[in-house]
Amino acid sequence: MELKKNFYKILIFKAMLFFLIVIWGGYNQIVTSKIENNFSFLDIGGLGFLIFSIFYLWSCYSLYKLKKNSRVFFLSLVFLFLIFGFLAELINPMQINHDFFYIFVFYIVSPLFFILQGIILTLIYFTDLKLNFVK
Repeated sequence: MELKKNFYKILIFKAMLFFLIVIWGGYNQIVTSKIENNFSFLDIGGLGFLIFSIFYLWSCYSLYKLKKNSRVFFLSLVFLFLIFGFLAELINPMQINHDFFYIFVFYIVSPLFFILQGIILTLIYFTDLKLNFVK
């Protein structure tokens, strides 16, 4: 029971970190678009990240509810996040403002977020918690 409570706490904390990362991404998109004067609500990267974010938060909610297929869905999204994140950076490097928000998110929030993803994947695949995902 304690394992499940800790899992829920970690999942909620990770979701809050994800919101911070999304807010930071939106902030940077607005700041850089003002500099470059090419802001578009139809930006494919931004739209793709919005759709991904909705799926990611849905997968976290499904994990919280211990839905049967949520483990595979979450694992798939973690891999997509890594692949698309690196591909996007290679194809079109982000032009970001290196302010305090950047330092906080890039050096504190983002590494903590990735560590928590690893902890969650470990919990849902390698502990007794995996037995709860049968609903």
